[in-house]
Amino acid sequence: DELRNANLLVFANKQDLPNAMNAAEITEKLGLQAIKNIRWYIQATCATTGDGLYEVPIAFSSSHAISTQASDMASLLHQSVDGPHVSAVATISGTCPAVYPCRSFFSSLVSSRPCLNPLNLRNLSLCTTATATATTTTMQTHELDKTDIETYVIPGGTVYERFFECPLDYSQPQNGQTVRVFVRHIVPLGKESQMRELPFMLYLQGGPGFECRFPGSVKGGWHCTAIAEGYQILLIDQRGTGLSSPINADSLDARFATTAEKVEYVSQFRADNIVRDCEHIRKILCQDRADKDSKLALLGQS
Repeated sequence: DELRNANLLVFANKQDLPNAMNAAEITEKLGLQAIKNIRWYIQATCATTGDGLYEVPIAFSSSHAISTQASDMASLLHQSVDGPHVSAVATISGTCPAVYPCRSFFSSLVSSRPCLNPLNLRNLSLCTTATATATTTTMQTHELDKTDIETYVIPGGTVYERFFECPLDYSQPQNGQTVRVFVRHIVPLGKESQMRELPFMLYLQGGPGFECRFPGSVKGGWHCTAIAEGYQILLIDQRGTGLSSPINADSLDARFATTAEKVEYVSQFRADNIVRDCEHIRKILCQDRADKDSKLALLGQS
């Protein structure tokens, strides 16, 4: 009962292991999208390196402005631990969660590493059932320069798993409602440093209604041809599919009370908004490029 109204912070730990579930998979397994009465956040972490551990308290404490001074950040971390903003932490290793008191857990982190590097901050979002409230940061990092992206190597390419917050309704972006769109970004092996220059090829799975199948290798088929011609490949799980914001009977029942509300929400998952998502993501990935270099090559299956 004491934890009934506690905000929830989930650590998706052991991300350095090859078979670890990523944050999106754990979100789905735990049914976090169905939580509507409390604020929650899931963070991919690696305890052996400290990756992800020192960003969460700042991102989760949305009532504080974030300073770029290391001393201010350390103080802010203490405030986040002492204050009411985070009440419970769950660490996920495989499928077994454990809950720890935040104060003692984060205090141990601060005492072992009191000065936080401002370069570790990233533009995170707090997840709620109605909207994702953006955390304010004092600097923006180009999506392709982020170092906290889950990354691994497959035959022929390096894979970056990216999530983008896109407006739920592009005609009313000011209302703050968003959906999360997952994109698996594959870069030719050995050309990771050229991400800012290499052209993109975006693959659209037919339907719509199905996620993009993970190839496992880019040494065959059209993937091999695209990589050989110098393209980076974008495999998008269109809104409502795969690791993007889900749309199914369970998620709708958990979020909406009436049929009319469900119909209004579902109407935002048509192909026109999927195309707008692609354009939204293109602008993020291609910012700072000249117009002639910012176009996407398209490949689709139906």
